[in-house]
Amino acid sequence: MSDHECADPRAKIAVFEQRLAVIQQRIGDLTRVRNQLLDRLGELRRGPCPSVGTAGAQRPAA
Repeated sequence: MSDHECADPRAKIAVFEQRLAVIQQRIGDLTRVRNQLLDRLGELRRGPCPSVGTAGAQRPAA
């Protein structure tokens, strides 16, 4: 049995928990972006098509 197997696992658990928190935050960020994109897609599907001359001028505020 190596020294690593007998070592206190608390340090590894702490690192794992930190990494998990980062991953959860990224998932939350991606979920928010996905929801924003789905909302925008719904708006585009519902709204009237802008004319060719005003397509670039009608940008929603972020």
